[in-house]
Amino acid sequence: MIAAMEAQRSWKSVLTLGVAFFGASTAAIALYWFWTLSGRGVELSDEAFYLLWMRDPWQYHASATQFGFIYHPLYVLLSGDVTMLRWFTYLVTFALAALLGGLVMWRSSPFKGGWSLSGTLCVALMLGSMALLTVGPWIPTPNYNILNSQGLTMGVIGYVLADRTASRTSTLGWFCLVIGCWLIFMAKPTSAVAFAILAFTCLCVTRQVNWRLLGLACLLGGALLTASALLEDGSIYRFADRLKNGAAMYQILGAQHDYVSMFRADIIAMSEYEWHLCLILALATILVLLVQPLRAFGLVGSLTLVVVASVLAMMAMAGYSLINGSLTIFRNVVFLAVPAGAAVAVVVRALVGYAPWPSFRQVVLAALLLLVPHLSAFGTAANYWPAAGSNAMFWGLSAVALVVPGRREEGAWIATLPISAFLQFGAVCLLGLTVLAPYRQSVPLVDQHARLLLTPGTRPLQVAEPVERYISNLRDLARGSGFVAGTPVIDLTGRSPGTVYALGGNAIGQPWMVGGYPGSQDLARVMLDTVPCKQMAEAWLLAEPEGVRPMPLGLLPELGIDLSRDYALIGTVMSPKGEVAASYSQFLYKPTRELKAAVAACDAARESRGSVRRP
Repeated sequence: MIAAMEAQRSWKSVLTLGVAFFGASTAAIALYWFWTLSGRGVELSDEAFYLLWMRDPWQYHASATQFGFIYHPLYVLLSGDVTMLRWFTYLVTFALAALLGGLVMWRSSPFKGGWSLSGTLCVALMLGSMALLTVGPWIPTPNYNILNSQGLTMGVIGYVLADRTASRTSTLGWFCLVIGCWLIFMAKPTSAVAFAILAFTCLCVTRQVNWRLLGLACLLGGALLTASALLEDGSIYRFADRLKNGAAMYQILGAQHDYVSMFRADIIAMSEYEWHLCLILALATILVLLVQPLRAFGLVGSLTLVVVASVLAMMAMAGYSLINGSLTIFRNVVFLAVPAGAAVAVVVRALVGYAPWPSFRQVVLAALLLLVPHLSAFGTAANYWPAAGSNAMFWGLSAVALVVPGRREEGAWIATLPISAFLQFGAVCLLGLTVLAPYRQSVPLVDQHARLLLTPGTRPLQVAEPVERYISNLRDLARGSGFVAGTPVIDLTGRSPGTVYALGGNAIGQPWMVGGYPGSQDLARVMLDTVPCKQMAEAWLLAEPEGVRPMPLGLLPELGIDLSRDYALIGTVMSPKGEVAASYSQFLYKPTRELKAAVAACDAARESRGSVRRP
C-alpha cells in the first residue's frame, strides 16, 4: 500500500515537472519567435526618434529622459544594428522578468520544503514570457518605456531581496533597489520619484528597513547620478539645466505635461465586449485556482482548465480584434482581471481551509506589484491605463505573489504553475495579435518581405514594400545631389525622423521635430536656436506641407531663411501609408546660399528676436 502511494506520488512529481518543462520550452519558443520578428518592420516616427537619440545623445542639450545615454554604448557595440538592438534589449527584459518571478515565489512562500530548482526555473521562465507585453503594439527598439520597465523590474527585485538583516542577500537587494531607481530616473523622472516613495513606504510598513544599508544604497544612488551628470554634461549644474529645459520643452509644446495633470484618475475606456472579456478572464482565474487544491482534479485537471479557459478567452480577444480591424489601446488592461480573480480565489481557499491566508508582507508585495504599472505611466500626457498596460507583467506577478502558498504539501512553484501557464499563454497570444497590426504600420509583420538596409554594415530589415520604395527613392534623390552622411537636416514633416535616420543625416535641434501640437512651431524655433548658425546654413530641408501634422513653412523666415531664394528643390517623393491610410508629397530641398551669407542671416534673425544660443 505504502509502495503504491509512493509510486503514485513519484508519477505525479514527474508529470508535474514535465508540465513545467513544457512551459519552459514554450518560453524558449517564444524567445525564438521574438528573434525572428526582431528583423521585421520599422516605424518611421517613434522608433526613428529612439534611434537618432541613441546614435548621438550629446548633441541635444535639453531632455527630460536620458535613455539615449544609457543605450548609446549598446548602440555603438552593436554598430547600430536594429535587429540586434531589439533582440538584446528584449533578452535583458526577459531575464529580469524571469528572475523577478522566481524571487517572488521564493520570498512569498511560507513553506520551504518541497523545493525543486528545476521546477522553479521552469516556472520562472514561463513568467518571463510576460516581458513580451513590454513591446506594446510592436515598438521593440530600445526606448524610454522599455528602460522604465527594466528599471522598475530591477527595483522590485531589490525590494523583494531587501530586509532588516545585514546579510549579503539583503545588501544586494538594497543596491538593486537604488540601481533600479536610477534607471527609472534616467528613463522617466516622474516614475522614479513615485516608485521610490511607494517602495520606501512598503518597506517601512513591513518593518524591513535597514537604515545603515539604506544609507549606503543612497550613497550609491548619488554616485550614479553624479557620474551620469558628469558624463552627459560635464557638471551637475548643466545636468540640472538639461532636465529643467527638458521639462520646459513639454510646456512649450502644449502636450499637457504639466504637474497638476499628473495627479488624475483616467477612465478605462474599454468597450462592452472588452469588459466581458475581463469578466471571463477573472472567472477563469477563480475557477482554475479553486479547482487546483481539489484532489479529484489536482494539477492535471487545473492545467486542463487553464488551457481551455485561455484558448476560449484569447480566441474571443482575437476575434474581436480582427472584426474591428485593429487592436485596441486597452488590450493589455484585461490582465488586471487576473490578480482580481486571484484575490477572490485566495480568500475563498483560505476560508474553506484549502490554503493559509497570505502573510502581511506577501499582501504588501502583491499591492506593490499591482501599482507598479500605474507608476510607470505617471506623468504621461495620454490616458494612464494603456501606458500602464505595457507593464502588465507586474499585474500577473501580483497574482503569483498571492497564490504562492498553495497546499501545504506543495512547493511554491507547483502552486503557481497553473496561473503561470495562464499568464504565459495570454502574453504569447497578445504578441500574435500585435504581429497582425503593428504600431503605425499598414502591413502585418509576417507580410513584410522587402529588404531595407537602414544603416551601412547592419542586417537588412524586412519591411513593407512601400516603405522600402520610399526610402530608396529619397536616398537616390539626396545622394544624386551631393548629400553625404552627417549632413544636417531640418525635418519639417512633423512625423518622419526615420527619413533623416535612413539618409544618415544629422537631425539638428531635436531628434524629432514633432508636429501637430499647439506649440510645435514655437518649440522648433526654440530648439533650432540652440544649433550653431554654421550648421543651420548647411542644413537640407525636408517638408510635407499638406501632411498629417506638418511644421508650417512660416517658421523658416523666423530662422532667417527664404525658401524660394535660399534653397533649390531636389525632388518629390510620396510618403508610405502607416499612421494614416494616405500618402502625402514630401519635398527635399538643398541649400544654395553662400555659407557666409547664410550664417549672417541666421545671426541677424536671432538678434532681431532676442534669441541667445546656448554656448
